[in-house]
Amino acid sequence: MNNSTGTSSNDKNLNNNDFQNTFNQNQSAESNSEYQNLNQPSQINQNGTVCMSLSSVSVLWHKSAEMYKANFWKMIGMVTLPFLGILVLVAILMLYGFLSSSLTLMHSIEILPIINIIFGFLGILILIGIIYLGIITKAGIYILTKEADKNLSLKQAFGEAKKFAVGVFLINMLSGIFVILWSLLFIIPGIIAALCYSLATWSYLCEGFTGTKTLKRSKELIKGYWWAVFGRFFAVFGTYYVLIITISSFFEEESLALTIFSILVQITVIIITPLLVIYSYLIYLDLRKIKGESEIKEKKGNGFWIVIVFFVLMILLTFMIAPSLYNAQQKAKDAKVLTDLDNIAICIEIYKSDTAELPKSLNELSNLSDKKIDRFKYCLNINSENYIYERFSDGDYILCENVGDLAVVPKCRDRKGIIDYSDLSK
Repeated sequence: MNNSTGTSSNDKNLNNNDFQNTFNQNQSAESNSEYQNLNQPSQINQNGTVCMSLSSVSVLWHKSAEMYKANFWKMIGMVTLPFLGILVLVAILMLYGFLSSSLTLMHSIEILPIINIIFGFLGILILIGIIYLGIITKAGIYILTKEADKNLSLKQAFGEAKKFAVGVFLINMLSGIFVILWSLLFIIPGIIAALCYSLATWSYLCEGFTGTKTLKRSKELIKGYWWAVFGRFFAVFGTYYVLIITISSFFEEESLALTIFSILVQITVIIITPLLVIYSYLIYLDLRKIKGESEIKEKKGNGFWIVIVFFVLMILLTFMIAPSLYNAQQKAKDAKVLTDLDNIAICIEIYKSDTAELPKSLNELSNLSDKKIDRFKYCLNINSENYIYERFSDGDYILCENVGDLAVVPKCRDRKGIIDYSDLSK
């Protein structure tokens, strides 16, 4: 009996120890979880089940601000990296301008074609480099946000971002394509799609989904929480844009104050962009904790070929539609020129009835009396540089548009009406 009791007691102690070890391991795993600090709010329903809800705007904003403050200079450094490439491009353009003017003054213009080719090639390479650098730095902001607890240096984050840069770029392009396609139906489906796909990048970086599966995972996370997510994004983005529009309405158009304000807005966008990325990351973690693991079994999805096919189709459509658009634009321009010629002819007749002679130049049409101007105010707004005018001793005149290109046939008229330019050349 004693031996049996002793054995049972030992087994019980072993079971207790195993349970305690398992419990400690689970606790440790939870404490190291990437979303351990969300302090997720919850509500208990009448049936006793726990209903999880998203963190409030104030909580999300407070945590975003704390994360941004801790990594501020690294994130600002990451965002401003592409501007170094822009400075290099500006320096190249300045050097090109200096060499071109110097060679012209030295009458060494035979070297200019070679200089044009060299600097043109350099400019293209630098522009491609700026675009690639911009793609990497965008991925870098996501990496600095995701790995905030690892305290990565700017160099480490940049190196890590290069591994994911192409993937992040393709996912952004893919989601943008689908948003555009949904927007063709109407603006509301486009807004719904934009929000549904807003977490696609995080599903790629944090869960390993690729291609179209990132979009499906994003929709899976937002399903049932669309209005909650919309409200949290709108509380930030909506407030910002309403504030910008309201302030800009106080400035006059094309004023110096509005220009300065526009520059400040661009600087503000650069500064707050990392903050908004962090904000979206916290929403993603909230939803991931609520929804749990994805029901999507296969994580690899098509994406690259969809982007390629879309751009090929866009290029083909451009070549198909562009000629029609150009012809329509040219017809509208021709109609405007003919209308302007008729209006100027009216102004010339008003001037002649007022002064008993034809104007020496179109600039004299602005000297009409107030009474005549009230009759036809268009005479004040004539831009004489756009038209060529010549009067003759017989009381007639020729008025043509100034096309500035010998290959283009200008529209012309005299006192009687529109005339063919080829008749004048004869």
